[in-house]
Amino acid sequence: MLKHRLLGGVATFAIALAGLAALPGSADATVSTTHVIVTPPENLLDLSQSRSTGHSDFLENGLHVWTEGSGYTDKAAGYLPQDESLSDFVSYGEPSLTWTPTNPSLPQAPGEQIVVDFDGDGTPDGILVGEPAYYGTEWWLTNDSAQWVKDGAPHTGGGYGSDYYGTLAEWSAAFTNAATTNVGYSLGSGVHGDGVISAMTFGNTTYTFALGVGPCEAYDDVTTQTYTLSQDCSTYETINVDDGWTVDGAGYTITAKEDATHQNFPGPIMLSATGDDTAPATMNVKDLHITTQFSGTSSGGQLAGIKFMRAGGTVSDVSINGVTHGDGVQEGNALYIRNRADDGSANVPEATVNVDNVSITRYQKTGVIFDGNVDFTMTNSTVGSSTDEAGNPIPGMAANSVQISRSAHGTLSGNTIALNDYNPAQPPGDGSDATAILNYDAGTVNISQNQITGTNGDVAIDSYNDGSGSVSSVINIACNLISRSETQGDYDPYGVGVAQWNDGSTPVQVNLSDTTFSGWVYNTGLLDGAPPNLTVQPGATDQQLGQCLPTAPTDVSNSGGEQQTDVSWTASTAPDYAPISGYDITLTGDDSSTQTQHVSADSTTAHFDGLSEGVTYTASVVADNASGQSAPGTATAYSTSVTLSPTRSTVAYKKSTTVTGTLNSTDPNADLTGRTVQIQARPSGSADWTTIGEATTAADGSYSFAVTPTKNTAYRAHYAGAPDMSSTSGPSTVYVRLKVTLAVSDTTVTMGTTVMFSGHVGPNQAGQPVMLQRLVGKKWQTIDTGTLRKNSRYVFRWVADIQGSTLWRVTSPATDDYARGVSKRKQVTVS
Repeated sequence: MLKHRLLGGVATFAIALAGLAALPGSADATVSTTHVIVTPPENLLDLSQSRSTGHSDFLENGLHVWTEGSGYTDKAAGYLPQDESLSDFVSYGEPSLTWTPTNPSLPQAPGEQIVVDFDGDGTPDGILVGEPAYYGTEWWLTNDSAQWVKDGAPHTGGGYGSDYYGTLAEWSAAFTNAATTNVGYSLGSGVHGDGVISAMTFGNTTYTFALGVGPCEAYDDVTTQTYTLSQDCSTYETINVDDGWTVDGAGYTITAKEDATHQNFPGPIMLSATGDDTAPATMNVKDLHITTQFSGTSSGGQLAGIKFMRAGGTVSDVSINGVTHGDGVQEGNALYIRNRADDGSANVPEATVNVDNVSITRYQKTGVIFDGNVDFTMTNSTVGSSTDEAGNPIPGMAANSVQISRSAHGTLSGNTIALNDYNPAQPPGDGSDATAILNYDAGTVNISQNQITGTNGDVAIDSYNDGSGSVSSVINIACNLISRSETQGDYDPYGVGVAQWNDGSTPVQVNLSDTTFSGWVYNTGLLDGAPPNLTVQPGATDQQLGQCLPTAPTDVSNSGGEQQTDVSWTASTAPDYAPISGYDITLTGDDSSTQTQHVSADSTTAHFDGLSEGVTYTASVVADNASGQSAPGTATAYSTSVTLSPTRSTVAYKKSTTVTGTLNSTDPNADLTGRTVQIQARPSGSADWTTIGEATTAADGSYSFAVTPTKNTAYRAHYAGAPDMSSTSGPSTVYVRLKVTLAVSDTTVTMGTTVMFSGHVGPNQAGQPVMLQRLVGKKWQTIDTGTLRKNSRYVFRWVADIQGSTLWRVTSPATDDYARGVSKRKQVTVS
């Protein structure tokens, strides 16, 4: 990416696009290299070190540097800021200064100057001077430099401008922290010289000079051949764009100017390269505003806004305003696409041009011209009426908002195009008419879904050939609104919506359908003669074919959720004479279920409920009008599934476990990160599910959540959906085991001794059975059965009747709410 500081002036873009393909001092145009065009308004050039008889004057393309004599005051010097480490500076190669003597008898060139902060503390310590004509690549140190810099010079001794010198690489090696602060030139003092600096290259920067009217920054990407503005700029002359380049205005404005020195703008404001007999050239222009500040009267028939000369390309998101002097000269074409040979022939390689979202106002002769062997499309654009600089109509100008001529062929669709009115003196006049669209010797042209409108207007769409018979013209006019509101009392010799001519020329085939007219004397007409002897016979028949469908709804959204979805869209558009009557929304599930709704024309939403989980639903939205239905806009609400399982299915009373699971979506592009999954619980004895918390999913849809059930509890996961559909997992039960404690009065007894077994069951199970069990062989035998007291405690008494050691336990059987509880084992030894 090459960054420039540019100024509109002589061939500004030619400098940027052509001249920077390989910058001076740069072996590789793809390196990060800076080009700065220095201009007076910027005050970037510091001339404070010049003396009274030394001069630096800006030219259109250069800097005139000269001294009046060879005395002490004859010094012309200029410095520009450039902050760069000296080591980086050196890596770009040897500096250069391009000098052209104005007077051959005064050939002395300025010296190259580098102001250096040798220790990197932010303060300049000396100046290195390069004079390659005398000392090659050796740079000498000025006498007023710091002494410690002199002491560290790479070389000392005479013969190289001063006693302290070296190559830039040697200076950089000697002072490793050195950095440049300024660069420039100096002629003198005491030197009589006169010449022009056209360029200077120092380090990574090339400087050129221009006498301009307003600086702008821009970026020049050689790889993509794109030139990008970074602020507004102005120009007195045509901006030439190299073949294959794109001009990206980045939303900024180029102003074409005239003043006392530049009285008449010389031609197009922006001009493409010119193709040849092998192929058209190419130019692309986007996101740019072009306007004017004119004070002249005529550009000799050459004035244009953006002009393609035997070139194709694109123009998008562009406005062109004010390409007019307001006089009767046949110039002032805002967007001019011309693909013809020098002799006027259209027998040249075809050029393709796409024009989209272009706004044209205040032009003189024509808003847009497609002329010659051009295959064009023009969409979503607005072309106003012909006016002067102040926006007033030009009565003596037979203007055309759009001209399609000399084999040009293509499509105009979705545009708003203004009428024009040629209203000179009352009859006889000269028979001319002004139009919104002029088809002259055109090829096949499709004009559809445009609004052609205005107040006063002669003809909306005018089609004729010049009688040569060399062009077969077919004009297809469909689904347009052609309207006008003529001023009462205005001279109106035509008043025809769609006109053809009966003048002996090659007939033009006009196919007219589904078009609405209002405000015309004649909706269509076959014209013969000229005012006041103009005759109008019936013209093309407007066939009603029902082809003016609305555009498809866009930005359709299908936002699913809890067994419902909300469908929304951006409204369709339709011609004013075939308005939208409503929208049909169809919701289709992948289970073959279908729901439909019809909503009003001003609606942009529809709600569906009663949907099923685990089903993907696709919404299709179409707009209706009298001609039928638009193409559909669609969006899908994808189904999801969520799982849940506990890490332990049984836990002790008051103990916790973790439930884990995964959220899945049928949307292959779904990002599952950060989705919310509700954890729901249904304790034993409850019919309802209650949300007890939320878990957040990881990128793979996994989640986990800790639970502490107080009784047997079923758990499930629920995902509420949006933008996809909701889902609920199946239930998984975590059983809570009763906690049984056991204490033994004495574990070592003699025969006949009474042993007491006591304890507690939690939570309180008063009235529930409890069993004392002894291990006999490999089985537990119930020795006694009791009932838990009010405090859920128990006591068992056993009279020792067997000798030896035995194992005992107490168990509380399972209930609806709890899993069976078993105490720890206790051993009793009887002797």
